[in-house]
Amino acid sequence: MSKFEWVRTALAIAHAGSITAGAAIRNISQPAASQQVGSLERSLGIKVFERKRTGVTLTADGARFLHQIATPIDQIEWLLEGLDVGQAELPALPLVIGCHAEWFDRSFMPRLDDSLPIRTFFADDKTILDALLSGNVDIAVTLLAPPASYIHSASLGPRKYVLVASPQLCPLEPIVNDEALSKWIRATPWVGFSEELPATRQFWFAVTGSSNPTMLQLTAPDIRVVATAVEQGVGASLLPYDFCQEALNNNRLVEVAPWYVLPTPPSWILSASKTTKRHKEKDRLMASIIETVEK
Repeated sequence: MSKFEWVRTALAIAHAGSITAGAAIRNISQPAASQQVGSLERSLGIKVFERKRTGVTLTADGARFLHQIATPIDQIEWLLEGLDVGQAELPALPLVIGCHAEWFDRSFMPRLDDSLPIRTFFADDKTILDALLSGNVDIAVTLLAPPASYIHSASLGPRKYVLVASPQLCPLEPIVNDEALSKWIRATPWVGFSEELPATRQFWFAVTGSSNPTMLQLTAPDIRVVATAVEQGVGASLLPYDFCQEALNNNRLVEVAPWYVLPTPPSWILSASKTTKRHKEKDRLMASIIETVEK
């Protein structure tokens, strides 16, 4: 029995949730499936599954291993099934897009179609760009520009940001000048996307003369969490207007000092490597993203 068959059986069991169901998918007996999993685990030196009375679950090591090999094995399974019925056409390989979860949810997901299989990689900008440089991500949408010259990039345009807080954190008297705004910022906790906060610190310095004038009460690498925290009164924040427009309209958030012209925030930057690898699919996805932003 080849080691490849061990891996096929383990993947079938992971998909099915039990050794019995996985064995049925592989058209082998349950004892044979258990033996193959045991052989795989001994060969890898890890425990792939936790056995339970109701089935099996992947261990952390097993999940990492199967995540690495799932896509190529699934492609091979597709090919073998096609050979069985006389149709050996491989499905399109997925493209991996690295971006912020909130950008994908708000900007891309509503217009997602089935023309290309997509895999997402959600992380902070630096991690996404590192993955792009290493080839683990095909296309990236970030607020940081890629550093490498062999990366093709295009600006998707700046986002309008607004200074917002919950009604209970807003001052009793309207803020009408820079001095009052500076005083309010220094007295109000802040909620941010990251510790770096380049746009925020630029704003803080412009208003207060300090790049760290207040307490950073909460950081969360997801704008959705930041917005929820601001609504709950955890602190104030700079948020994309398109993201908090509905909360502003329903008075769950209040725009503080709307007269103040906020500094221009970084633009979303769409990036991809200039290699010819899968360039047609990349071009098609990039065009779709640009069209999404323009709408």
